[in-house]
Amino acid sequence: MKSEGFNEEQAKQISQKANNYTDEGFMNTWNKNKGEITITQGTLNLYAKLSNAEEYYKIQDYGINKIFNDYTDEGLGQIVVNEMGQDLIYQDGELYIYYNDSWIKNNDVLCKSLFTDCLRNVFNTILSILTKEKVKRTEEEQQEKIENKSKEYSTD
Repeated sequence: MKSEGFNEEQAKQISQKANNYTDEGFMNTWNKNKGEITITQGTLNLYAKLSNAEEYYKIQDYGINKIFNDYTDEGLGQIVVNEMGQDLIYQDGELYIYYNDSWIKNNDVLCKSLFTDCLRNVFNTILSILTKEKVKRTEEEQQEKIENKSKEYSTD
């Protein structure tokens, strides 16, 4: 986290959310030279998504307008890079993808499949979040109507 520009207090606050956090373990890691630190923003993103996918997608800057109105190659490509960036390397004019524990030179069929799966997962998760929010709003509106009717009858 140090190599990503976090200060010690920010890094400690995030690290303390882990079940196995200790001050000693944090300080041992924090005091390492930047070259010895293997944790990057990609690592943090991965564990955040594994920990709670819905909350992860809520804090990503996709937004409804981005996800449903930016169907350009650039817009969709940015989502793929945000989600799969740790598994993609562009080097010497070639794209490499980390797949099944090895780096594979660009394979159009594999890329299309992985990118489609990635976008499907993002869209499905965002749709699930939006659906839950809509259901919750509808339930709250129904509850409010019931309470208003109840007040009307109780004042008569």
